[in-house]
Amino acid sequence: MIKRNLPNPESIAIGKRIASARQRNNLTQEELARHLQVTPALIGQYEKGKSGLTAKRIYQLIKILEVDMTYLLTGNEPNEEIKAHTEIEKNVLKLIRNVPVNKQKLFLEHIKQLAETFNKLTEK
Repeated sequence: MIKRNLPNPESIAIGKRIASARQRNNLTQEELARHLQVTPALIGQYEKGKSGLTAKRIYQLIKILEVDMTYLLTGNEPNEEIKAHTEIEKNVLKLIRNVPVNKQKLFLEHIKQLAETFNKLTEK
């Protein structure tokens, strides 16, 4: 019987976070592969947890995907302040996370303007 090395649960979880971050950045596997100078097939293997990541590759991924290393490796956010504490905060955080990373600053500026206008209108 041939013994196959199946991906471990940690590698699978990391792969899912890579795929999620890639999609949030509106990158295809091909585009991410070009950034990393690897094949799209290797990106697929990373995302399925079938290929291990070197320290260098992890560093490249956190820079390209704009994620924290703690999040990429463990799924935990590094700062408590990043976590939503109420249902409303969770909903707002979901809205922000659905915006591509490269457009989040613009989105934040619009939210700030909306909040200022809302506060002025409700002061009266």
